[in-house]
Amino acid sequence: MSFPQTAAYLRALRAQEFAAMLGYAKPYLQGKKVLEIGSGDGTQLKLLQQMAANVVGVDILVGTMVKTPQAGVVYYNGQTLPFPDASFEALYTSHTLEHVQAWPELNAEMHRVLISGGMAVHVVPNAVWRVLSWLTHFPAQPKRFWQAWRRRSQPVLQPVSENTLMPQRPLAAKLQDILWPTRHSEFGNRATEVAHLTPNAWRTRLQAAGWQVLQVQPLPYAYTDNMLLASHLPWGARAWLGQKFGLASATLLVVKKA
Repeated sequence: MSFPQTAAYLRALRAQEFAAMLGYAKPYLQGKKVLEIGSGDGTQLKLLQQMAANVVGVDILVGTMVKTPQAGVVYYNGQTLPFPDASFEALYTSHTLEHVQAWPELNAEMHRVLISGGMAVHVVPNAVWRVLSWLTHFPAQPKRFWQAWRRRSQPVLQPVSENTLMPQRPLAAKLQDILWPTRHSEFGNRATEVAHLTPNAWRTRLQAAGWQVLQVQPLPYAYTDNMLLASHLPWGARAWLGQKFGLASATLLVVKKA
């Protein structure tokens, strides 16, 4: 699968997941003033704009995969949200919380910019996703090698600035990645990360950060970070696998400013 196809698949996946999320969390976002943290390529920001009263997105440029600044997204340092106190009625994140390095600082900022009693809706990867990604790691290696070979002759996109460059991994680390998947989140290590992504671990983490957890709900789709079948496996089949066999790969968390 080429990079444009991969990007298209990920956009479609996030749109499907967003629709599933709305089945549970729509009342907390519809007609509200919403801040999306981690807007990426703007896929879900555009979907939020169709239903919320006002939406602003924020993201970082340091290490991000998105090389072109997106309309409606404010770029910041990843710690201090550039908004006054009580600026928003709701927050939304999708596959963002697991990458936060300054966890206490960002949680304090999320509390600060929310109104009293404000809500936050988070979509996060779970332990099932991590295990499925482990199981498909080796079958995906031939595809990775083929993609790397094809990229050799493709033009290199110029980054927006030096801050958008992804840090180069040492050769030893790359070889280790072939033998065992690298850690995806900021929690645990290669072997223990799965325990940090369970729904209970997410609940405990957010409660410790001062949030009242109202909902913890699996979203239906089964998928991995290796994208072996990608768009070749219909969304209905992914939902069936997620619901019938407990292979849902993401968790919805609805929390309230305590």
